[in-house]
Amino acid sequence: MNPAPDTSPGGGARRPPQLRLLAATAALVVVAAAALGTRAWRASPGCDDGAGGRAPIAVARAVLPVVDEVAASPHVASVVATCLTYPGPVRPDGTAADVWAAHLDVRGVDVDAVPGAVQALADAASPSAPVVWSLEVATADRDVAVTVRPGGDAQVARAAVEVRRAPGVRRVVASGAGGDASTLVTVASTEDVVGAVAAAAEAGTPTTTVDVADAWLEVAQVRTGDAPAQDVVRVAVDAVAWPGVYRVVLRGGGAARADLAVHVDDDTVREDVADRLDAVAADVAGAASYRVESPTVQTVGVLGPDAVAAAADATRPAAGEDVRACTGDELELALTGFDVALGSRFLRVTATSAASTPCRLQGMPDLAAMRTSGTLVPSLTLEPARSRPAEPAAVVLQPGQAATSELRWGAMSTSQDPDTTVALLVTAVPDGPQVTLPVAQAVPDDPPGTASVDILHGATVRVGDWAPSPSP
Repeated sequence: MNPAPDTSPGGGARRPPQLRLLAATAALVVVAAAALGTRAWRASPGCDDGAGGRAPIAVARAVLPVVDEVAASPHVASVVATCLTYPGPVRPDGTAADVWAAHLDVRGVDVDAVPGAVQALADAASPSAPVVWSLEVATADRDVAVTVRPGGDAQVARAAVEVRRAPGVRRVVASGAGGDASTLVTVASTEDVVGAVAAAAEAGTPTTTVDVADAWLEVAQVRTGDAPAQDVVRVAVDAVAWPGVYRVVLRGGGAARADLAVHVDDDTVREDVADRLDAVAADVAGAASYRVESPTVQTVGVLGPDAVAAAADATRPAAGEDVRACTGDELELALTGFDVALGSRFLRVTATSAASTPCRLQGMPDLAAMRTSGTLVPSLTLEPARSRPAEPAAVVLQPGQAATSELRWGAMSTSQDPDTTVALLVTAVPDGPQVTLPVAQAVPDDPPGTASVDILHGATVRVGDWAPSPSP
């Protein structure tokens, strides 16, 4: 659940401390044997075959030379190797072979040496080794931390170091690889946000979130280099300091219109904040949709060149009391807008009206998750994305218009549970039909048939109320 705003007297809204880094999870597993100068692999908690036995010799032979080679690099201060096992694919006879994972943490590296250490680690770890690699390089105080895949390159590391040098940047963490890569940039104050966003776009960091140490403000680019326009970023920076505002999230940019969400304490300030945004809307060079959200209702609008025309088209939806409810068979559902940020996943459910007359959506959709095994995810918990009133705001859809519900969950370990989610079963309205939506509609499917998300056994998914879809 989202933390509650700080409403103490005189206290503007400040973000509670956030966990940004994962703690180390195991002990050293590579030791030097005294006799004959040979090496032995010793079992440690989480680092055996499940019955207290040693790791197979093939695993030791794959990992130990990598530790030696990387430790000898002039860019590296120290290497910590850890390991664990987890059940692999189930055989026809019902048994499962253990899969070994090797975690190599290169620590204490100087900022300028991070790219070299990353390249040394990527070159040394073989993609064909009989282990699943988890590779990270970090400075002594972890102001730069980068994960890398075997056989990869140091481009992400070079970009992270470049962004770290930008004024006001305190920490850069680059996590994941390929389509799952993401970067978190933490800056000292709101004054540093515009420069950090520009630095990340110029450096070419993958999906990037810039957040602030002393304010609840997040600016996220969802594609490499596609940062929101600077004018829109400045509006977000200004808005987080307005009275009654406790959280501002700006996402998108580039070819797509950015989405600015401004969260306020209560309804008494919602229209005031929307009026402030409208007052500057026509002067903003970049395009963005905005939503001012209170605990009971939201007000929407646009910023940028189309602001005046959009206002004439009544972008603020009617309350909807006199508009009939949409039925399930009038809604075309799809999964759209999959994004990642450090530690979080985002996925949108979009409902497009196929009705011939206006109808309204209210509340949040219901859903279940189907796994690769064809079974439903057990112990799946659905929670509202934020505190919500007994009567959520209604969204009025004209024929052909769409509404979205944003899903958010914390990243989960597929090494412990490889039975990932391949489809969501969505019920858009009470008593409506349940529609199966493959995650491949929104998630990269390369090679075909492999698209899935890490909604696993015991997951908690935060589900947003239906809201007007951001304009394309």
